[in-house]
Amino acid sequence: MTLTERLARIDVSIRPLITSLPSGFVTKLYSHGRKTFVTQLNNDIPSPQEVPQHLFRTLWGIGFRSPLFNAA
Repeated sequence: MTLTERLARIDVSIRPLITSLPSGFVTKLYSHGRKTFVTQLNNDIPSPQEVPQHLFRTLWGIGFRSPLFNAA
């Protein structure tokens, strides 16, 4: 798990507590945190994922490492 993913998971768990604080404080806190998070996200390089060879597909003469499903 990357640091960016870890920060996002922490945010999900503490957001209900933080948003119960005064709104001005929460706005300043999240504005500062957003800058830090975006900088970290920009520098974060995910590790390469190994896709099993049996999932490889060729469509329209283009090779894909895995089936496209509806996302394409």
